[in-house]
Amino acid sequence: MTIGRNPGNLFKNTGRELGARMLALALGGLMAAAVACGGGGVLFTVVPPTPSNPTPTIGTGPTPTTVTGPSPTIVTEVPQNIATEVPQNIVTEVPQKQQGVASLEVQPGTLSLEAGQDLRLTATVRDAQGTELLGRAVTWSSDNPSVALVGIDTGLVKALSPGNATISASFGGQDAKAIVTVLSTKVGSVEVQPGTLSLTLGQDRLLTATVRDAQGTMLPGRAVTWSSDNAAVATVDSVTGLVKAISLGNATISASYEGQVNTAIVTVARVEQVGLVDIQPKTLTLLAGQEEPLIATVKSSQGQPLADREVTWASNNESVATVVRVDSTTGRVKAIGPGEATIEAFSEGRSGEATVTVLASCSEKVLQGDAFYNQGQFQKAIDSYFEAIRLCPQDARTYHKRGQTYIGLGELRVAILDFDEVIRREPGFSAAWYDRAQAHFNLRQFQKAVQDFDEAIRQNSLKPESFHGRGLAYYNLGQFQRSIQDFDEAIKLNIRYDSAFSNRGLAYSHLGQWQRAKADYNEAIRLNPQYAQAFYNRGLAGLGLTQFEGAISDFDEAIGLFLKFQAAYVGRGIAYYRKGQCELAIGDFSEAIRLKPIDATALGNRAVAYTCLGEHQKAIDDWDEVIGFNAEDDFAYNSRGLAYVSQGKHERAKLDFDEATRINPGNCDAYFNRARVNFTLGNDSEGTKDITKGEQCESRR
Repeated sequence: MTIGRNPGNLFKNTGRELGARMLALALGGLMAAAVACGGGGVLFTVVPPTPSNPTPTIGTGPTPTTVTGPSPTIVTEVPQNIATEVPQNIVTEVPQKQQGVASLEVQPGTLSLEAGQDLRLTATVRDAQGTELLGRAVTWSSDNPSVALVGIDTGLVKALSPGNATISASFGGQDAKAIVTVLSTKVGSVEVQPGTLSLTLGQDRLLTATVRDAQGTMLPGRAVTWSSDNAAVATVDSVTGLVKAISLGNATISASYEGQVNTAIVTVARVEQVGLVDIQPKTLTLLAGQEEPLIATVKSSQGQPLADREVTWASNNESVATVVRVDSTTGRVKAIGPGEATIEAFSEGRSGEATVTVLASCSEKVLQGDAFYNQGQFQKAIDSYFEAIRLCPQDARTYHKRGQTYIGLGELRVAILDFDEVIRREPGFSAAWYDRAQAHFNLRQFQKAVQDFDEAIRQNSLKPESFHGRGLAYYNLGQFQRSIQDFDEAIKLNIRYDSAFSNRGLAYSHLGQWQRAKADYNEAIRLNPQYAQAFYNRGLAGLGLTQFEGAISDFDEAIGLFLKFQAAYVGRGIAYYRKGQCELAIGDFSEAIRLKPIDATALGNRAVAYTCLGEHQKAIDDWDEVIGFNAEDDFAYNSRGLAYVSQGKHERAKLDFDEATRINPGNCDAYFNRARVNFTLGNDSEGTKDITKGEQCESRR
């Protein structure tokens, strides 16, 4: 029998088949390197659960003296249906010799971006016949990185500042270029504050202008030009916006920038005596701890409002309610304890009053709910907050506390309803946006989480936990560069943020930047030597760098800190396997299976290790269980078929190879393996057909 290929070398189970299984890395998840062992299979892995300790904690619990309350830990576990693929250059196969490169083309050749935008370029490598050479990793560079940066191995261009830059792609002695023009961000609007202004003769007042883009984002450092339509009444400094009252009347002050204009109306009037001070509202009913504003309007004896008159505030009973000045007309009242207090506003010898009543019943129920929460008695806390809301349904903060408590009970969808109510009543309460983002995150609604983190950051850009949470959401959406940017911001705001370092390391690992990842894990461990997750993640980086001794040491540390760290046993088992210590590998995989009996990852890895020891029946038993978990796992069928071949059960092996090719027609190895079985069984024509199918399959890769 002559077939142009030595049938003795046909059995295959290469790492290429695994795709996303190869060194898969996700939040708190397991990546494993893959190697061939006696034709017996390739180690692979999926994402395991994360221990309760390591990944980031966002938020603090509610107490009687705070409005933000605690929030649970954001879970960084990624379930098995979120697969990730690591670049092929991690596979430990001998690289093929490069074909001759004749040309390199970059698309698009020219592009225009606004500052802050990004766009990915593509490069096509061709041989002398014009055939595209797939899978060639070009190197990218920018001749003007202050204008535009480019990812060295991604081709992602980031526009930084106005100007021009040339982006170059290089491979195999060939290079090609694209011209990038970065434009200034277009102005969408100009806002002037205040919009109306009342002055007396000789007074002056500074106006301010805010320039925004079309999306409403503030554009700092933009100098508007000021002008007055009636300089006889009011003048304005064209640069500073300082308005000066000249004579009685009205004038319109304009601020303009790049074609956008907004105005303020200035009224110049005579000085009048204060006749009365009017406070609104005149009565307030609050719970202890609540705050509300009072507005004082100073009026003349004829009842006309007098602008820019200063007001001072006082409370006659600060054990019930206090008041502090916010601006010239606003005072903020804070309820302290049950009772009644009179709040007064004074201006030039005149005064006005408002009555504040602080209720005891609502505050007592809220305090009772806080105490139950802090004791971990979440259902009792819910009951107390329900009663407080029944008594005082206007209190948005109690809805917030109840929502946080629902998170503690794991009732995330109900928690979101409470946060919705808080945001409806008090849209400026950033903690509610932040906590709702957490709930969406833990429901794996990552895009909604990003939107809520956006608003939380807009309202409070100094909270590192918000950037960290949004970074985790981007990570789970597969947007690793954006997640790295958010982790960068979190670290800038808190240089000791160990979770941000560890999770940024995970994002770098996904991009194949193992050394950067390892540096971040090192810093996380330096900041927190008890951080089991960081040791585990550094162990994964060790696998990616083929530093197996170091990986084993890190997995040892992770297990020492968290004895039931199931994923760490799988990781250490892979490292032992890569060192050829199959007995130790089997021991670790067996312990991982004991901790989590339904883990197909650990079972599949143990099957491969059994194959290396020649224990084919045990390998078959493990593959049976893997297939029991997922009957559409073509890799498991192919691997079990190889084990049957090792036992001489060729008919049974052929059935498994049939099933592997049915499930995945792109499983080229299964065609070659079935060809060998067909030749062994005397089915030469079928074997030859399978050889052809395998070769056609490989040509499509």
